[in-house]
Amino acid sequence: MSSMIQGKPLRLPLEVLLLIIRAIDSKSALLAWCCLCHTFHDEAERLLYREISVSSSTEIRKIHRALERGPQRCALVRTLRVRDYGRVLPVIPILNEMLLKLTNLAHLATGLTAYQNAKLFHTVLVTLNKCSFALESFEPRYIKSDVELHSFLIRQSGITTLDVHAVAGSLLVPLPQDALPRLKYVATGYHFFLKVIRAPRQITHLCIGSLPEMEGGLRAVLSVVGHQLVSLACDRPANGSDDNYLISPPTVAFKVAALPCLRFLEVEDLVSGGVSVFLRRIACSVLNATR
Repeated sequence: MSSMIQGKPLRLPLEVLLLIIRAIDSKSALLAWCCLCHTFHDEAERLLYREISVSSSTEIRKIHRALERGPQRCALVRTLRVRDYGRVLPVIPILNEMLLKLTNLAHLATGLTAYQNAKLFHTVLVTLNKCSFALESFEPRYIKSDVELHSFLIRQSGITTLDVHAVAGSLLVPLPQDALPRLKYVATGYHFFLKVIRAPRQITHLCIGSLPEMEGGLRAVLSVVGHQLVSLACDRPANGSDDNYLISPPTVAFKVAALPCLRFLEVEDLVSGGVSVFLRRIACSVLNATR
């Protein structure tokens, strides 16, 4: 392969050209490389489909058509992110069909609002249980949990990252002690953690929300996993009215449990009243010298 510099051909090794392609982060540029010649087509297409993000019915239909035209592309998809702003509901059946074909999927993030339609959302969970992929990260965000989710999490033993918040009306079924043996990074609510996750597993990084009361709620969570946490982030309601709210120091976390491995602490204080909302975020690094 050559190009022209000052009228003279410049020959670049194929290995260098492939490195250039791998550094491209523009979908349109990768598409152009796909059309350039057969030499680069396969590598450019691999990069083009390895990570897919969609946020509308139109985008899901386009990706579905592309996968239908080239079935070999399904095996290239490693990451799928679905950002639902209320526009994905009509194509949930198409999304389900896509999920079944993504055999090499490793990272799945589905912020679906479809949980508001319990029957339709249940079809997504049923589909997940039929999929053959082995996930490393699963981030459904808000989800209506039921027995299908429970079965799916048991099957996905390779998950290291889990971001799930169960909405009202969810069925919270405890996971077996040996489920999710590699789980390390967790973002979830207080009830889901205590009723579903329950065991420490390999969790070292925890972001916990919806604590009913700082000391009591945090004590219950940290009694399970506090001894091995490296990073902890949590939110808590502050006491008082708009004009007079009381916020205790974030170091209250150290009063409720032993945290021998902790290095990072983040506490988010939430104060609401009337139409105003006050949000204060405190991030603390726990000095190694104190350990």
